[in-house]
Amino acid sequence: GIEGGKRLDKLVAAVFLGILSFFDLRVSSLVYFLLFSYLPFYLLKRDFQRQTLMNIISSLALILIIPFSFHFYWIIPLALSKMAGLPSFYTEVSQVAFLSWMNLSNAIYLFHPYWPYNIFGKTNPVSWQFFIIPFLAFLNLLFKVRNKIVFYLIFISLLAILLLNGANKPFRDLYLWLFKNLPGFYMFRDPSKFYILLSLSFSLLIGFCIDAISNKIKGFKWV
Repeated sequence: GIEGGKRLDKLVAAVFLGILSFFDLRVSSLVYFLLFSYLPFYLLKRDFQRQTLMNIISSLALILIIPFSFHFYWIIPLALSKMAGLPSFYTEVSQVAFLSWMNLSNAIYLFHPYWPYNIFGKTNPVSWQFFIIPFLAFLNLLFKVRNKIVFYLIFISLLAILLLNGANKPFRDLYLWLFKNLPGFYMFRDPSKFYILLSLSFSLLIGFCIDAISNKIKGFKWV
């Protein structure tokens, strides 16, 4: 856990996060977001001793410093040379509008508009069978009312649904504001990357829901 655990486990996790950032910096950024956004839920109603808090701080420092050090080979020369970074079109708002293929229905039902044929430019209507995914995920609100992990996952799923909408209505202005003003958010000019957050949160929520339903069935008196 973040408050304890073996140092070797934390070191291995930090190294793997650094390796992940080599393959896709956007995905590793989403992992960091999940980690730090969970902290308020994790710390809620906990009475920590000083040593426990120090363990949490040291764990967070480790997973920040080690992955970041993996990129010194290009960060330092780039900073010293004072050269331009990414091409200008990476930060153009028009790129967001062009890559915003998902609408609100695609996000809610976890249905990519190019599925299943994957023909660029040809979007497909949402299949009605996908209704079961958000239904089971949000059914947790009836079973796991006091489970803070479930509330966190619901928070992440709602946020992902909002962001997957990209430059489309009704949250167009919010996404474009984040793209222009939030440092580093230009990496997500393609909003479909937030399917990662939605897939993860929905899969865990459905697991919680199935577990709750099975417990209800076991406890039900049939006679």
